[in-house]
Amino acid sequence: MLDGEKKRRAVAIDFISKVKEILLEVAPDIWGKGYDDMNAVYVQRRDADTGKLNTSIYFRYDWHYGHDCSESEGFYFADQCGFGMPVWGNPVSGYSGSDFWYMVQVILEWLPIVLEQMEKRSAGREQLLALINTEAAGQPGQQEPTAAE
Repeated sequence: MLDGEKKRRAVAIDFISKVKEILLEVAPDIWGKGYDDMNAVYVQRRDADTGKLNTSIYFRYDWHYGHDCSESEGFYFADQCGFGMPVWGNPVSGYSGSDFWYMVQVILEWLPIVLEQMEKRSAGREQLLALINTEAAGQPGQQEPTAAE
């Protein structure tokens, strides 16, 4: 049984690592400098009454340096030492048991919210590109390419 738990945990940590690598590429585009310009965002959950709620888990997508320490990219659990900001938490991978599995569940529930944010930005880019192309085609000296060209 213990061996099975170790394997499940290894799969979950690998999954979180892959999610991190994917999000590192798109995070600045989605969230800019993040919460309070700290290159980190809180992992959110959907709430039936109030919409989206921040959790105590955050995703750091660029290094953060303090006076005596630093924090690398990844998922963290923010305890009280961050003073309400996404900083100086403990890596999710450092937790075990029900705490670890709760954090994995929260991250999984957050991914559709992130996907929604990515899709909105993509749709906005497409609209802007279409507008630019339409305006450029109507400018003097600009012409639409023809099949002969």
